[in-house]
Amino acid sequence: MNIRPKTSHGLYAWPVVFTMVGGILLVFGLVLFQVTKSLRTDIRRQIISRDANLLHSASMMQEQDEDFSLADPSEQFAVVLKASRLPLLQGVIMTRLFDPQGRFITSIPLDVSETTIPQSELDQLNQLKPRSFFYEEVNLTDFSTLPSTAFTGQRQKLSILEIVVPLHYRDKSELLGIAQFILDGQLIASRFSELDRRLWMQAGIAYVIGSGGIIGILLWALTQLKKAHLALLERTNNLAAANQQLTLMAKTSAVGAVTAHLLHDLKNPLSGLKTWVSTQNARPATASSEEWQDVTASMHKMHTMVHDVLRMLGEDESSAKYEISFRELAEQLQHRLQDIARARQAEVKINVQVEGALGNKQANLLLLILQNLLANGLEASAPGQSVELQICSRQSVIRCRIQDHGAGLPGNVRTRLFQGLRSTKPGGTGLGLALSKQLALHLGANLELESTSESGTVFILELPATILGQTPENK
Repeated sequence: MNIRPKTSHGLYAWPVVFTMVGGILLVFGLVLFQVTKSLRTDIRRQIISRDANLLHSASMMQEQDEDFSLADPSEQFAVVLKASRLPLLQGVIMTRLFDPQGRFITSIPLDVSETTIPQSELDQLNQLKPRSFFYEEVNLTDFSTLPSTAFTGQRQKLSILEIVVPLHYRDKSELLGIAQFILDGQLIASRFSELDRRLWMQAGIAYVIGSGGIIGILLWALTQLKKAHLALLERTNNLAAANQQLTLMAKTSAVGAVTAHLLHDLKNPLSGLKTWVSTQNARPATASSEEWQDVTASMHKMHTMVHDVLRMLGEDESSAKYEISFRELAEQLQHRLQDIARARQAEVKINVQVEGALGNKQANLLLLILQNLLANGLEASAPGQSVELQICSRQSVIRCRIQDHGAGLPGNVRTRLFQGLRSTKPGGTGLGLALSKQLALHLGANLELESTSESGTVFILELPATILGQTPENK
């Protein structure tokens, strides 16, 4: 599984993952430790209580005929003596006999020190329940009246098992006496040691296996969470892009509708005006021939522009779909501008550095914009000069740079270039730049004035490659 940590830009970070996994493993370890400890205590209790229950049953089996009286301390002593010789009581060190009140009566051997049964134990013994205790290490001198020198060469400290058994008749609940057996607990100590070793080893194995399972489940869950997060992020981006497209379409549709309406309204008056101007050229005019030529050229340009835009809008509504490469686009520009370039004794230089093709609808929009900008550049340039167009790719946009070598734009009109009826040319309407700006918005592009001076003017048109449906690469 490939899980890469993420910081503020993603879903999670390694410190968070380590903290989470470490916390879960710590809780799992604590729970397993407590369960193992509780199980260890229960098993130990069962081991030490087993002998007490067996000894209790064995002592009641010592009942004899009707002459037998368990209430007699001597008879009780005989029962205790027989019980201490049973095979299950291997390693009996000493035995004490007590009365029902827990007072010491006698012992085997006789040098065993006297003691009493605590009241807390008497309460359970009065319920005829045996008691057993295991001590890891005790001093034998605490149980004997002999001096410590008497134990020279013997172990003075050892593990012991203490069993306290109530003496009573089988079918009666009266406590008649109490027998205490002190056994060598070395065997039980070894059992406990083996039990601890096995329990903790099994707990360790369970922890390793459980931790591996927990880590595997967490990593799988994080992987699924990451996939879900990426899918949700992709859907969010798609929804944001769709919302942006819808917003842009709403805006451009409104602009396009208004533009189409205005162009349709302008088409007939311009056609009539063009016809009238043509008829006036054949008559003597009060104005100079040069002025009539300017008016005729302006009418022809406006009529051509309106016709091209209406043709493009009509094609946009049709279902025809085909592709136009950037080089084919450059050839069409050269063809459309050759008349005006020849008339101005100028040259149009186009440098295409982008491979690929555009859809016919996007290409027609781009063609109208570039044609108008290049035509304006030719009209602004002196005879013999050139207008350059460079089409290249920069990061995620297609960049069109249009440069002329005219006298530049006056400062008072630079901020109002893309508003209609603000032309700087004699007889011009300024409609070309305004339409170019609106067409660029419809295309999802950005048309701006980069610079203007006495040595020329530069316009920049940038088109997002994503809107064109491809990512062009530099040639």
